[in-house]
Amino acid sequence: MQPFLNAIVKPELLKHQDRDAKLLVATCICEITRITAPEAPYNDDVLKDVTPAARRLAMNVIEQCSGKLGAGIKQFLISLMSGDNHLVNSEFDYHEVIYDVYCCAPQILSGVVPYLTGELLTDQLDTRLRAVRLVGDLFSLPGSTICEAFRPIFSEFLKRLTDRVVDVRMSVLEHVKNCLLSNPSRSEAAEIISALCDRLLDYDENVRKQVVAVISDVACHSLASVPVETIKLVAERLRDKSLLVKKFTLERLAEIFKVYCTSCTDGSITTNEYDWIPGKIFRCFYDKDFRSDTIESILCGFLFPTGFSTKDKVKCWIRVFSGFDKIEVKALERMLEQKQRLQQEMQRYLSLRQMHQDTDSPDLQKKVLFGFRIMSRCFSDPVKAEESFQILDQLKDANIWRILVNLLDPNTSFHQASSGRDDLLKILGEKHRLYDFLSTLSLKCSYLLFNKEHVKEIFLEATVQKSTGNIQYTHSCMNILVILARFSPLLLGGAEEELVKFLKDDNEIIKEGILHVLAKAGGTIREQLAMSSRSIDLILERLCLEGSRRQAKYAVHALAAITKDDGLKSLSVLYKRLVDMLEEKTHLPAVLQSLGCIAQIAMPVFETRESDIEEFIKSKILRCSNKADTSAKECWDDKSELCLLKVFGLKTLVKSYLPVKDAHLRLGISNLLELLRNILSFGEISKEIESSSVDKAHLRLAAAKAVLRLSRYWDHKIPLDVFQLTLRTPEMISFPQAGKLFLRKVHQYIKDRLLDAKYACAFLFNITGSKLLDEEEKQNLADIFQMYQQAKARLVSVQSDSNSSTAYPEYILPYLVYVLAHHSCPKTDECKDVKAFELIYRQLFVAISMLVNRDEDTKSEVGVNKEKQSISVIFSIFKSIKCSEDNVDATKSENSHAICDLGLSIMKRLAYKEEDLQGLMQSVSLPSLLYKPYERKEGEGSQAGERRTWLADETVLSHFESLKLESDGMVQQEISEGEALKDSEIEGNDMPLRKMIKLLKSKGAEDGKAKRKKSLLAEAKDAKNDTDILKLAREINLSSREMSSKFESSNGHNHSPTKKEKLGQEHQKGKKRKTSGAASVQVPKHSRSLSAYTAFKISKSVTKVPSRDSGDDWHEAKDASFQSTEMDMDKIHDSKDQLRTQKTFNKNNGSDYLVSCIRKKRSISSKGEGKGYDWGHSDVSDEDDDENLESAAGSRVKSKRSIAGLAKCTTKEDGIDIADLIGYRIKVWWPMDKK
Repeated sequence: MQPFLNAIVKPELLKHQDRDAKLLVATCICEITRITAPEAPYNDDVLKDVTPAARRLAMNVIEQCSGKLGAGIKQFLISLMSGDNHLVNSEFDYHEVIYDVYCCAPQILSGVVPYLTGELLTDQLDTRLRAVRLVGDLFSLPGSTICEAFRPIFSEFLKRLTDRVVDVRMSVLEHVKNCLLSNPSRSEAAEIISALCDRLLDYDENVRKQVVAVISDVACHSLASVPVETIKLVAERLRDKSLLVKKFTLERLAEIFKVYCTSCTDGSITTNEYDWIPGKIFRCFYDKDFRSDTIESILCGFLFPTGFSTKDKVKCWIRVFSGFDKIEVKALERMLEQKQRLQQEMQRYLSLRQMHQDTDSPDLQKKVLFGFRIMSRCFSDPVKAEESFQILDQLKDANIWRILVNLLDPNTSFHQASSGRDDLLKILGEKHRLYDFLSTLSLKCSYLLFNKEHVKEIFLEATVQKSTGNIQYTHSCMNILVILARFSPLLLGGAEEELVKFLKDDNEIIKEGILHVLAKAGGTIREQLAMSSRSIDLILERLCLEGSRRQAKYAVHALAAITKDDGLKSLSVLYKRLVDMLEEKTHLPAVLQSLGCIAQIAMPVFETRESDIEEFIKSKILRCSNKADTSAKECWDDKSELCLLKVFGLKTLVKSYLPVKDAHLRLGISNLLELLRNILSFGEISKEIESSSVDKAHLRLAAAKAVLRLSRYWDHKIPLDVFQLTLRTPEMISFPQAGKLFLRKVHQYIKDRLLDAKYACAFLFNITGSKLLDEEEKQNLADIFQMYQQAKARLVSVQSDSNSSTAYPEYILPYLVYVLAHHSCPKTDECKDVKAFELIYRQLFVAISMLVNRDEDTKSEVGVNKEKQSISVIFSIFKSIKCSEDNVDATKSENSHAICDLGLSIMKRLAYKEEDLQGLMQSVSLPSLLYKPYERKEGEGSQAGERRTWLADETVLSHFESLKLESDGMVQQEISEGEALKDSEIEGNDMPLRKMIKLLKSKGAEDGKAKRKKSLLAEAKDAKNDTDILKLAREINLSSREMSSKFESSNGHNHSPTKKEKLGQEHQKGKKRKTSGAASVQVPKHSRSLSAYTAFKISKSVTKVPSRDSGDDWHEAKDASFQSTEMDMDKIHDSKDQLRTQKTFNKNNGSDYLVSCIRKKRSISSKGEGKGYDWGHSDVSDEDDDENLESAAGSRVKSKRSIAGLAKCTTKEDGIDIADLIGYRIKVWWPMDKK
């Protein structure tokens, strides 16, 4: 038989072309295998050739005879999967059989579905992994569809994306990608993509990276198959905490945009759905992990398809730039500014090197090293970059220096720069230690991102867009040119004819844009402009006289830029004509604008006729009246022409005190500030001038903005009353639009470092009784606080001794207290109405809550210490003000102290305690203009400086704590955080544990507070009704007190004065809770019935649950001394009706009690005691807890304990809500006989 065995497996038979021959060979081999079993008939080399043929034969047979073979195959597979088939080797991989059967007859496997589902759910990792690979391979087959029978497997397969094992999730992702790539438009694509989006927040960085890869691969394969919103979710991973994920996401987004550009070119995509991607890339400039090194590399090398023409790139940039927001534009400007600084410094270095090739003087070396230090700051690692510059300086290859010189030449084309850069890197070789450094340096030095070819195409595109009437893209063209003129003015060289041509254009957008370009780049291309056109000076002068205000502004600056003597000669001629036109009163808006600009850039010229201009503005414009039409309803936009002229005149006067050079040499600022004071107070420069309320509102707004601008140079000269009036602008102007415009300007100036942070107090004066801060204002105020906190962190990193409070955002508090004390606060010694202080409390609450609740997702121990330090500054500021006097008006000191008492109570309300910050408290220096140290008078003690006002009383503070402050910035944040907590439970462990605990604590604390406040108000009302009873009680004979003391003894309570004194002393030591009577009503001891007195004692002891804001008792307004005897009796008689409800309540809230106890234990050992809510007091003794429980339960509970083990809580029967106890430490009693 052996000859036959050898003959049948000859290559010519196994690879025969005839199908029937192949079938006969396969049949023979099957019979041979059956005969020789269990021994293999051939060696492994032969079987490798035999097996595929046998496999194809088997699959063909099953496909043709599925009806007859289906039941047997199904039974065979089920026996293998269930482990019942002992005739087959246990190592036999039946997954390959299932795969082959699915390929030829998937209907046979319908009965195997439950078993495959079970394997996907099994705890055995190897089995689960093999099942995932099998199912993934099945669904990835080209052209395969998932029938209804396999839907359960598919659903469970997608759920494995949340498997606890990373390898399983990664395997599912790989197969899901193959599934989508095989058929991007399959019906299950939306479900798959939705599941992938959920895993973008996976806790493992490799999984997140793989999800980004899968979605990006599918999008690049078929852009239309992935929704744009999904790509936007992927873009959010640019803010991932993992550098690996961030950089990978950046590269893949650039790749997606490249595919999008190709699709736009060939016409397959006509919408602009992906134009937002470059903006996202520019935003990464602010990420310390990226900076300009990575961003510029992506923009120059990976954003556009290879071979993309300059014209196509320019069209794309114009389209993209039109959708940029301020942050993205600022990022582009910052990147180009850094690039410009490096190019200029590199040019200077190369010039020094060329001039002093043979010399090595110490001065030269010093200049070179200084240049290296400046240039190294443009790199992500300055230290390493500086070392690389020094190594580069030692290179002698002339080709390297020649290429660097060419790269810095603005006339070098894109292709020349690109090829030169490649040549440079080839000279070095990848193994050279300067390879990566020179790769980055050559990119930064070159004009690859924008060059003269781009500028030329932008001018052509602007002409096209103007002709088509596309205003948006025309604006975009001009804006790009302005940015290039600012940071790469050399690129405008050679475009002088186009500039002059566009300057004569009738289109206002183009004319204004070109004027702006000339103002920025005119000095660089001055000589070329003079050669190309001799009439450009006359064009600019005409626009200064007759153009719009914006055109006049740019025209003056352009005229100064394109003339050799900084415009002094040409501006002198223009200045004379402008002053003459004032008397003619023609084109006054443009004339006033031009005069103001001349004052800024050519003060010697302006001073020649300054008095004439000032007199004209004051007498002929500002002193003019305009009687208001009171018949019609006034609107913010209904300002008069005279009002506009007054605003323009005021701006001219202000600009005259903001010259570009030597502003401090200007005299007469006090006269301008006096004028601004009058406008802020009256809306005009004097009370006698008549105008409408709209005009006055606009003038007040203009004056407030003027103070903001002047403060940059003249802050030390601005009087306190002008400062206060400026801050109160949102409050004083009845039109809400004015407040919004003013606060936006405050935010802009502070963010640009042009304004002191103390002006941020203005945001809080936009809060009124009915109006609160909107989302934009909250966000802007939070931005300011965050900016100063980051500045403080940088200051600490630079110098260790930085205890000055001015670096803190909390430094605005002294100014806020001062202004509130002078203008918003009634005299505390005269006004005792608590409601009069509610607005101040709200304003303080918003400020403090935003200062102490900065959202930091990940907090290390260092972060917690910084937070404690910040909180300690707030306490220190309030304490320092309370020990100080008002330096302007001593009578306002009491108001400042009262406001500080409110501030300290808010800190306690937010669960911050001064005791937790021992060692961190520091002395702060208050502004000397506002406060001075308190001077003690004769006979005053050492503590006389820090005095408590009546607003610090517990009963008063309880009123403020009952105010609803949800809309003031706290609860809304907690709601959003609560939603985030729910999302994190679905998406994975993306929220830090510390933050979860804080949210849970705050939620429980707010619920408990709400219940206590509700009870407080109700009992306070009862106290009012008990006035007559208490009055009669005082007239009772003194002998009744003896009987009352007997009742005390019979109930097991001792209320001797000695006990009270002892408790008070122990509380001062921090060992016991403080016990005190109600501050407002003194309750005498008088005769009561035994049951009534018992009810009184129960209610009083239970209501003395300590406040979680401090160690003091909950406000004594809740004390049962405010309750009548009849009410106490009713509570006891009604307790039986409430018992059934109480049982249900206890059942539903059992888990809450357990959590509260656990949180209590954690709070004792927690390191972060200074933040969050304090759930309980670790210094309370166990005996104290026993007393509270015993008094709450009553004597009946004691008798039950010995019979029934744990007694049920009966506080509900006594009228006390069990929810009040949540969050406090509870002593649980367990009988000894139950061990």
